[in-house]
Amino acid sequence: TPWRVSLYNSLCFADRRWQLLYTAGAGRPPPQSTYSSAGFERFSVRLLRVRNRTEALAAKRRQCWVDGVVFVADLKHAGGGAMGIAHFAKRILRLWGIVRQHEVYRIPDVQHIVFPSTSALQLAHDWPQSMIKLIAPSGVLTTPAENLLRSPCCYEHVVVSGRANTYFVREEDANELRLRAYRMAGVAEQRDTCAPPSLCYFRRSEGAAGGKWEGGPRVIVNVLDVLGIMEAAAQGAGARMRVVNANSSHSFAEQVQLFASCNVLVSVHGSHNANVMWMRPRSAFIELNPFLFYYAAYRELATVSGIDYLPSRRNQIGVTTGTLGVKAARFKKEFARWTDVACQEHTRCRSLARSFPTRVNMSDFKTALERGVQQVVASAVHACALRPASSSSAEQTRGAPQSRPGELRAASVKARVSPIR
Repeated sequence: TPWRVSLYNSLCFADRRWQLLYTAGAGRPPPQSTYSSAGFERFSVRLLRVRNRTEALAAKRRQCWVDGVVFVADLKHAGGGAMGIAHFAKRILRLWGIVRQHEVYRIPDVQHIVFPSTSALQLAHDWPQSMIKLIAPSGVLTTPAENLLRSPCCYEHVVVSGRANTYFVREEDANELRLRAYRMAGVAEQRDTCAPPSLCYFRRSEGAAGGKWEGGPRVIVNVLDVLGIMEAAAQGAGARMRVVNANSSHSFAEQVQLFASCNVLVSVHGSHNANVMWMRPRSAFIELNPFLFYYAAYRELATVSGIDYLPSRRNQIGVTTGTLGVKAARFKKEFARWTDVACQEHTRCRSLARSFPTRVNMSDFKTALERGVQQVVASAVHACALRPASSSSAEQTRGAPQSRPGELRAASVKARVSPIR
């Protein structure tokens, strides 16, 4: 499905809205369907009646005017100081999708990007700065939200895309961006196929006052059970198990390196999962979703990136006592009969669902983990068996069984991985 792209000529921004000028008395104003776009999420586009459009635009040119093509990377909410990287990614990757299909959209080169929902503080962080370098032409100018609001201006050409909650629409676009990120971060384009697989549990950072990217901890009350199952799976598969973390104190390169190093990733829901796009193809991602909370965008991101998405959706609220327990009981009374998909479409249900600690359904988790580990190990066995003995890895993972190319046997994979106890 293509990106929904709109191009506007001589579009202005003032008074917290985009303005399309038209001459009063020059016939009926155009219907809204001809100029509206879902690409304008935080600030909508409206008609502004003027006595003479040509003269009004000439006056605007003398005040503030930006020549060339401007891309508006918008999202509905500004998000404050804790805006996550997933929100930024969904904004800027719309431009990537358009640039990658120039023959379809025929949009001239973008010289300027406006971020109506991204502050200068957020924009200065290494993660968004690196994404802009990967995607946009060299020398592109950027305007953060506060500058847009502070200085009314008009733009010669404005491009917006209205496809929401989407990272990529084509696998080749995901693959190309991943390769570019690997080069920027100093990550080898090809994994050492004979190295022991790595199982990662992502421990989400707790939010800190004034933090730029952190969110809440998303507590897993039976996390020790989850880690125990992962340890057993790692031992049975000749892999290693790691507890990992990344937040605003980590550079873009560090986050790319971290996620590229995980063959199987287990993570609570959160904006940090946008980094799943840096995992290697044929890896596996298990998302631990809170009770009734399901966000399809990460499944779609994993799938288009060539990663096996393994859901953990039938989890329960992990608190029954205290003030939070009372709130949880009220929530379940009101929404327990809803599906997680229906809850996602309801603002209040969606907001409340991710505010409670989670108790992971261990039966479902074991099944998902077995599938993920089996797939990863089988893929590694096959690739390693194809390598000449002289190309064995010079570096072995500490604490993991030492192996040489061809030493692992595909026939033994199932016995080594399943069942997990």
